[in-house]
Amino acid sequence: MKKIASFFMVLSFVSTLYAIDGKELFQSKCTSCHGTSGEKKALGTGNILKGQSATEIEKNFWAIRMALMEGLKRTS
Repeated sequence: MKKIASFFMVLSFVSTLYAIDGKELFQSKCTSCHGTSGEKKALGTGNILKGQSATEIEKNFWAIRMALMEGLKRTS
């Protein structure tokens, strides 16, 4: 059941990525950890987004997503 719930949670997040523009997405999903202009490390260990290219940010996003999914697999 946890795997099914996780799948739909990720699916809804990915759908959200395509549904709203980047600025709104950043403001709603990223600023709480990365700061309003991407100047902070998320949770003190993540990458600083400010100064990264869109390609770098996308690459890091998918790496984090995969790590989170692996963590969910271990808890189910």
